[in-house]
Amino acid sequence: MLDPLREHIRDAEVLDLFAGAGVLSAEILSRGARNLVAVERSPRAAQVWKKNMELLSFSARAHILIMPVQRALKRLVKGSWEFTLLVADPPYAMPNLLAFWSEAPFFELLSPGGILVIEQARRAGDPAPSKLTPLWKREIGDTMIYAFQSV
Repeated sequence: MLDPLREHIRDAEVLDLFAGAGVLSAEILSRGARNLVAVERSPRAAQVWKKNMELLSFSARAHILIMPVQRALKRLVKGSWEFTLLVADPPYAMPNLLAFWSEAPFFELLSPGGILVIEQARRAGDPAPSKLTPLWKREIGDTMIYAFQSV
């Protein structure tokens, strides 16, 4: 997921949606992201995320919001947060995924030229985030990875 984004990660302000235990967050921070905000609805997974950030000495650059993604997005937009990289790896069984991608306010959270990367099951269909330009897509087995850019 991250190899094509090498030049976009260093010094990036990152939003990691559906962060889980923090594997992707840790990888992004290890590649030089300046700061990362993660969103995870499960308190148990968020505790593991926090522990992983502490163990890897990333706590000063990493913060987590423990709430559903839709609520976190509204809060971040209201607070005028801006990110240069936004990554999203939702649960493969998430219902109404295509509607989520088209309705979520990603363009309001991305700085000009910012990148949104989506990883999801191929069977979910092609996402079409509002007001973002498709950059590329990659197929890895039953998984699809898409990149979009804010203009």
